[in-house]
Amino acid sequence: MTATKPQKQSTSWLKRQEERKKLEANKKLERDIRDREEQEKQDKIAKIKQRKLLLKEKERLQQLSIKISQKKLARIKKRQGRTKKIGA
Repeated sequence: MTATKPQKQSTSWLKRQEERKKLEANKKLERDIRDREEQEKQDKIAKIKQRKLLLKEKERLQQLSIKISQKKLARIKKRQGRTKKIGA
């Protein structure tokens, strides 16, 4: 039995592998940065939407309170008008 020598890899192949590893690392870093920026953008958009929702809800509640107070005034006027002492 003869022992076979392990073949030595060429230096150009090793250099190409190194370059590939560096490129992969750079691409991964760029992807991470892009993903982080996209997430920040989405968070900002969500925050703006939430703020708008709160403003709409506040406006809706304000309109509702105005409507309720108008109905209450109408009821009071109606009750007062029934006595015939005070005109409507």
